[in-house]
Amino acid sequence: MVKGFRIILCVDEFQNIVFFDDPLAFQKKLRSHWQKHQLAAYCLSVSKTHIMMDVFTSPLSSIYTYFSLVRFTYQMLEPNTPSSSTST
Repeated sequence: MVKGFRIILCVDEFQNIVFFDDPLAFQKKLRSHWQKHQLAAYCLSVSKTHIMMDVFTSPLSSIYTYFSLVRFTYQMLEPNTPSSSTST
């Protein structure tokens, strides 16, 4: 490993792991690898938060307390419209 190398791994739609054949075994495997990564950070993105709340907050989950939960919200903005000014 290169000294000082840092990486952020982003995984979109992470909630899909609950549909794997054995989601708990998969979580255990992920955690076993992630624990060895000292210079890596993980950003797990979900669109169905209600599905993932059990994974992140249940003591039965292998990744319980392994992550900090941050909830982002967004607001759709109106497209910029040119101002209608009249010139004389």
